[in-house]
Amino acid sequence: MRNNKYLLTIGLTLAMTLAGCASQTQKQDTDIDLVDVRGQADEAYEKGDIETSEKLYSTLVKEVPGEAKPWFRLANVYARTQRPDAAIRAYREALVRDPQMTKAWYNMGLMQLREAVHSFSELELYADRRDPLYGQGKTLLKGVLELIGEGGNGD
Repeated sequence: MRNNKYLLTIGLTLAMTLAGCASQTQKQDTDIDLVDVRGQADEAYEKGDIETSEKLYSTLVKEVPGEAKPWFRLANVYARTQRPDAAIRAYREALVRDPQMTKAWYNMGLMQLREAVHSFSELELYADRRDPLYGQGKTLLKGVLELIGEGGNGD
C-alpha cells in the first residue's frame, strides 16, 4: 500500500513537471518578436496597407501599451478609415504617453474640428431657421470649414 502511494506521488510529480515543460514550450512558440512586428507595422503603414498596419499596431498597443508611437499610428489608421471616435481615443492614449507629441495634438484637434463640422452641418439641416442658434451654428460651421481648409496633415 505504501509503495502505491509512493508511486502515485512520483507519478503526479512527473506529470506536473511535464505539464509545466509543455506549457513553457507552448508559451515560447506563441511569443512574438515585437521588433519584427514594429518593422512590419511601419512598413505596412508607409505602403498604405491600412488593414495590415491596423492589425499590427493593435498588437503593439496590447503588447507594449506604454509606447506613444504605436498609439499615434493606430489613431491615424482610424482617422483614415473614418472612425473619428476611435481615432480621438487613440490620439489621447498617445498623448498620455508623450504629451509633447505635437503631431498627435494637431491630428486630434483636426479630428475634433471635423466632428464639429458634422455637428454644425446636422444643426443646419434639422434646426428651425428662426432659432437664434441656427444662425450662430451656420457662422461657426463656416469658420471651422475655413480653418480646416487652411490646415495641413500632421502625418
